[in-house]
Amino acid sequence: MTRKRAPTSELPVDHITTQVLSVRLPTLEMRRALTARCEQDGIAVAAFVAMAVEAYLDDRLRIIEKPAAPKPSFLIPADSADPAD
Repeated sequence: MTRKRAPTSELPVDHITTQVLSVRLPTLEMRRALTARCEQDGIAVAAFVAMAVEAYLDDRLRIIEKPAAPKPSFLIPADSADPAD
């Protein structure tokens, strides 16, 4: 079985009605975990992604970044003030 590539449209983006979003997860394990969780909750993965995008656009979902890890002590200059003093 071979997949056929969709023909390229010459229409402006606002006239394209095909609703396709490709999401690439960083690991296979994450893809499997998401698929299993969606199956457990009785929802299609595509529906979950659509709900997450909608929540983000409506400001109901925030991106939370992990704080930067502190630098190891061997990278701190010796002449800097020691916070323990």
